[in-house]
Amino acid sequence: MYLTVVLDWCSRKVLSWRLSISMDVDFCIEAVEEAIARWGKPDIFNTDQGSQFTSQAFTTMLKDHEIAISMDGKGCWRDNVFVERLWRSVKFEEVYLKAYASVTEARQNLAIYMNFYNCNRPHSTHAASTPEMAYFESLPALKLAAQLTQPDCTYLRRLSVQTTGTTSLAPSPFMATIGWVYAIIFSFVCAVCFLTIQSDASPSWKQWLGSLLVGVCWLGSIWFVSKVHITPWRLLKQVGVVERAQLEPRA
Repeated sequence: MYLTVVLDWCSRKVLSWRLSISMDVDFCIEAVEEAIARWGKPDIFNTDQGSQFTSQAFTTMLKDHEIAISMDGKGCWRDNVFVERLWRSVKFEEVYLKAYASVTEARQNLAIYMNFYNCNRPHSTHAASTPEMAYFESLPALKLAAQLTQPDCTYLRRLSVQTTGTTSLAPSPFMATIGWVYAIIFSFVCAVCFLTIQSDASPSWKQWLGSLLVGVCWLGSIWFVSKVHITPWRLLKQVGVVERAQLEPRA
């Protein structure tokens, strides 16, 4: 089996990847096309001098996207050191430990590992930051997305799987709808409790205390809904990540 990845050199984030049982050029082109569709086209694309990357189909695809072509020098291992470090991590942390029995098993486990590598595994280059955190922080147009914490990213991915069938950091607009529905339900329940307390014949201090507790519960529920539903979606909406999710194929 042959694995190819599109790697962002600055952040070390894996933008896309493909696994193939043959050394044709198609799976390499698919990986690059997916990376461009999801994350935009780069100014320069660097590869080694393998037959897939020097083929007319691959170089034509890069030229059609107006991407400058860069290739490693012959015998210059340092030119490809970033990808080689990724290969080492994939082999020693995933492949050698599991010895996949089938291509399907390999794809499933590699998908889990690539997600772990991007979102949960701190990279030595970025100290305690993951490649995904470093990627969003490095893009001027996506500075706002850097406000998302790791729990936010984990929640967004889980909800994205439920709504769009993908694991990318690009939630469906349905996510915001869920948040507004929860907010309306919480507000209605709190309003009913408040009216019930006010209509009760209890002493005034008990009514005041009950109203205060209802108010605190309402504020807490609205903060929770805003934190895990509405605010993250608005952040990503503002930087255009949600729009790019429309280009991803549904599972």
